[in-house]
Amino acid sequence: MLLGMVGVAMETVIKETQNSVRESRLYKCNTCEALAEFHIAPEWLRPGGTLYQLALQVHGTLAPDKTYNFKVQSTCNLQIITLL
Repeated sequence: MLLGMVGVAMETVIKETQNSVRESRLYKCNTCEALAEFHIAPEWLRPGGTLYQLALQVHGTLAPDKTYNFKVQSTCNLQIITLL
């Protein structure tokens, strides 16, 4: 199924989606599979950062090659999208 946005050229949607992926701003909900764009400060994901500390509390020792999920508003479980 192909979903679109009224009044926005498909090329614009594709370009903006590619930018969001390249800049690690695109996330997928593992519960409902919706896509969402979030601007997360890079320092939040580094040691000492807010989300890094949360991941440590929830998951314990972190591995660089593993994906970690974060609950958002108690219904969505977001995972960063790195490749489409």
